[in-house]
Amino acid sequence: VRPAGTGSVQPSRSLTLIAGVVEARPGCPVERPGRLCKARPLGDVRVEARSPRAGVTASARTRADGHYSFRLGKGRYVLVAVTRQVVPRCPHVLVSVTSPAPVRANINCDSGIR
Repeated sequence: VRPAGTGSVQPSRSLTLIAGVVEARPGCPVERPGRLCKARPLGDVRVEARSPRAGVTASARTRADGHYSFRLGKGRYVLVAVTRQVVPRCPHVLVSVTSPAPVRANINCDSGIR
């Protein structure tokens, strides 16, 4: 514990909202031209923001509708959807935070349905 008045004041870091949805595609076993299946939202999936220097810097769990959000400072990150199974397979998504404007980052996973 530091006595009051002896620590330096750190400037407030500007954080940017990162939000998106994690979905699995295709959502049904047979897709036909003109009759595409809706993607299936993936709920209760951990989404991590990883920085090359700091490792995992933020994480959130998707809601039942697949949506997630968290805030990040300026920099480059890799978003990783951590699933507990082999499928769905989710690609890593690169994001760059350069301004306070919100960033939309959807993660489209392969459901494995063929």
